[in-house]
Amino acid sequence: MKNLLKDLGIKVVILSRSRYDHLKTIHLLPTYIPIVVPESEKDEYAKVCKNPIITTPDDVKGLGRLRNWCIDNFEERSIIMIDDDISRCYSLTSKQSRPVKDPEEILQILINACIMADDMGTNVFGFSQRDIR
Repeated sequence: MKNLLKDLGIKVVILSRSRYDHLKTIHLLPTYIPIVVPESEKDEYAKVCKNPIITTPDDVKGLGRLRNWCIDNFEERSIIMIDDDISRCYSLTSKQSRPVKDPEEILQILINACIMADDMGTNVFGFSQRDIR
């Protein structure tokens, strides 16, 4: 899957700041998905996650500035930016939702959504936080 992301020009990153002791999303995605954190917090994050760590300057504060930093600093055509506090993923492809626990399957859901958004000519896509269990 890692090579597929590269071939498709998609970068997937987990955005975090000051929550190294409350990370949830790292347990849902493959460990090769990088986490983006402030430079001064790199060591704390390295203690608790196996994911590659990409650092931003400490003065990049606020989600809007962080997203813009990602757009300006990653060369991929598409960037999927994920919050650090996602605890579960459900698929609703029939009348009954089902939990998705396999990290590669969750990543494939993200890739599919990204490709469909690009095919429709949209610049942004997202997922509902509504509990559909």
